[in-house]
Amino acid sequence: GARIGTCVDVLVEDIGEGFPMVRAMALKNGGNEPRLISAESISWLKPSIILNSAEPPPYEAKGHELWLAKQVLDRQIVDTDGRRLVRVNDLQLVRTAPDGPYCLGGVDVGGLGLLRRLGVENPAAGLYKLLGKETPHSIVPWSEVAPLQAQEPLRLKVSRDRIQELHPADIAQIVTELDRPMG
Repeated sequence: GARIGTCVDVLVEDIGEGFPMVRAMALKNGGNEPRLISAESISWLKPSIILNSAEPPPYEAKGHELWLAKQVLDRQIVDTDGRRLVRVNDLQLVRTAPDGPYCLGGVDVGGLGLLRRLGVENPAAGLYKLLGKETPHSIVPWSEVAPLQAQEPLRLKVSRDRIQELHPADIAQIVTELDRPMG
């Protein structure tokens, strides 16, 4: 029941696989440097992160993990369905089995993901309910995201045929937006 810190990042491994496994969380407590704890210590993620140990075992980063907050959040994805760039606003961590490990299930590219990060998801969801509308979800499954390159935008795994179906003007618009910061 004691608070031991705030999660500032999540490390996943095997990003080329369908749904990469969460390996560690970076916890920050005050002005100290974040410390990595093993994902094996995580019992539950919502509404708070609950650990199964008062002294969670540390995790030693191997160097090939993907840091989700640092390398994925706020990055751009080329959305070929909408023929535009969208931004990763939040992450979807899921369990593959009831007591199994957590995995990166997808990225949220919708406005609700951004509201969740800002801490105002519940009022927004209440407003949708009041208006009798379904809360919009815009999750891109991680299995559809192509492997990352250092500072390039995230890319969806789409076939060359699918890209060839796009109108040349749509492709040109996407390319011109690649260098423009999203804001």
